[in-house]
Amino acid sequence: MTETELAGYAAPTSLPDRGRAERLLELTAALSIAGTVLEVANAVVGNATTTFNASGVVLVRLVTDDTLEIIGAGDMKANALEEWRRFPLSVHAPLADTVRTGEPVMLESRDDWGARYPNLLPAVDAAGHQANAVVPLIVEGRPIGAMGLAFRQPTSLGDSEREMIAAVARQCALALDRARLHEERGLLLESERVARADAEAARAIAEEARASAEEANRAKSEFLAIMSHELRTPLNAIAGYVELLELGIRGPVTPEQIDDLHRIRQAQRHLTGLIGHVLDYVRVETGRVQYDLRPISVNNHLLAIDGLIAPQIAAKRLSYAYEPCETNASVLADAEKLDQILLNLLTNAIKFTDAGHIRVTCEARAHEVVICVHDTGAGIPAGRLDDIFEPFIQIDRGLGRAKEGVGLGLAISRDLAHAMSGTLIAESELGSGSIFTLTLRRGDER
Repeated sequence: MTETELAGYAAPTSLPDRGRAERLLELTAALSIAGTVLEVANAVVGNATTTFNASGVVLVRLVTDDTLEIIGAGDMKANALEEWRRFPLSVHAPLADTVRTGEPVMLESRDDWGARYPNLLPAVDAAGHQANAVVPLIVEGRPIGAMGLAFRQPTSLGDSEREMIAAVARQCALALDRARLHEERGLLLESERVARADAEAARAIAEEARASAEEANRAKSEFLAIMSHELRTPLNAIAGYVELLELGIRGPVTPEQIDDLHRIRQAQRHLTGLIGHVLDYVRVETGRVQYDLRPISVNNHLLAIDGLIAPQIAAKRLSYAYEPCETNASVLADAEKLDQILLNLLTNAIKFTDAGHIRVTCEARAHEVVICVHDTGAGIPAGRLDDIFEPFIQIDRGLGRAKEGVGLGLAISRDLAHAMSGTLIAESELGSGSIFTLTLRRGDER
């Protein structure tokens, strides 16, 4: 596929430093207020080219698991834009390779193109550019698209230029994710409006009480979605400006100021994580979560989780052990949702365990697989075990010490388990730790 017809961009020069600080600040400001995907694309196309003095810019996003869509391109010919509006993620080309791998692709000259993409050289020559810098747009560790810059002359980007391009890509990714949430909220409101109109036409007087309850629940979900969206906007702007300050855009930064910026970034990430839990809860509550159920190897999956929790285990100096299933059993589950449940359970166990160990066990039965997370924390009062799965409820298992969070992790985890035909229960005694048991159907049921 000659996807590099995308390279029909604008007219390049070099990468001067004069005026770049002002252009970067303008681009950051534009991204911080962009509320739709089109506004984000316009901000990048309208500013990134001049900011980096490139010949053109193209912005793509992942619209399905295997399809990329162009959402912005500078000076791209109309016929090429229409032809390649959507293209497969599997194509061997810089934009697709970057999204697949999550790694940037830097082509500094025509020789680099010849070495990595010899089949694309005719299209590159026809477009009249020789260098490309393609960087992934990543949100929460997952590539959601890519940004490509083109240059007509061979261009060797230094560390500072590469870091600035990466910084813009990070801000662009956050802005696109924010715009996506805004679009989802709009679809949710429209869907609810249509459903409400249809229901009103057929609703009998006897159902008014139930309708009132549904309206209250809808109002709660809408409020949470709007609140979370509005909080994300300033938090993403904070992250962008912190990154620019760390790059020295406003002048030299002292080590003490670097420490302060690091604390600001940590606080911003923590708040963004809490908001993410609220959004997850809204999606689950409104039935807008899709599940891709397929057989998943339990042992392989749990081993992969180890690396994600290792820093937290080490920070609290706890011991951790995983006892695999005796057989290489699989469960019928959505891999992403299974990850979310296990990470919630393990993070919760670590949070409420100040000394001792965390242990994960696995037992394969005839029709199901049972995964247990054991901890040696303070435990939960017997009368409160059911409460811990209710949203926004926190049980102080630390006997007087407040723990961070909004009390949604276990509620979300139980709902996800039920949606995959599984169960999630808890057993605990004060002073003896807790056991959370996740049971799912076998994917290789005998």
